[in-house]
Amino acid sequence: MAAQVVDKAKFFKMINYQPHARQVEFHKSNARFKVAACGRRAGKTFMTAKDIEPFLFVPGKRIWLVGPTYVLGEKEFRVIWADIMMKLEFAKDPEIRKGYNLKQGDMYIQFPWDTRIEVHSAERKETLVGDGLDLVVMCEAAKHQRETWDRMIEPALSDKRGKAIFTSTPEGQNFFYELWQRGLDDTEPEYESWQYPSWDNSVIFPESSGFREICPETPLNKK
Repeated sequence: MAAQVVDKAKFFKMINYQPHARQVEFHKSNARFKVAACGRRAGKTFMTAKDIEPFLFVPGKRIWLVGPTYVLGEKEFRVIWADIMMKLEFAKDPEIRKGYNLKQGDMYIQFPWDTRIEVHSAERKETLVGDGLDLVVMCEAAKHQRETWDRMIEPALSDKRGKAIFTSTPEGQNFFYELWQRGLDDTEPEYESWQYPSWDNSVIFPESSGFREICPETPLNKK
């Protein structure tokens, strides 16, 4: 199975994940930097975790989930752990090294094909240096300081032309807002942006389809 599961559609079917139509746009995107502004309970954690799971089966990759704190970085890891380690039963494989200790900040999965995913906290900047990275998720990006990305994370992606996903509930016109704007700019081809209001989550809001027709989402740049 290792190194073979790279087709997202096939993988999603295997884990019984059915993204809604607008999430499909996110999953199909090949943008280097993907920016999703989401309302509360819009399903951003779930969507982001599912998006990177197929990448775990490509050999030799380094993937970080970076939260403003370990607690905020653990959410995507929790979904990945449930899918990969429990649902697909990789926890039974003795060759897989793993840790899941939120209190100690020790959360990682090391696969036999030399791919590793781990959680980091921006509160501990000494842990954000060293590795060349293939993929980073900036969890709750609006809560991050700009320098975490500019000085620590983006340089770590440069050698491998690594990718990044920024997801967050918006918190005004800050660092995350600027990234989101870049994804709407045709002169920034590496960026792509989406906006998901809370009612896009049909699991939490099962009657939302009709509501969206009479109350369309408000763009972030409108007051």
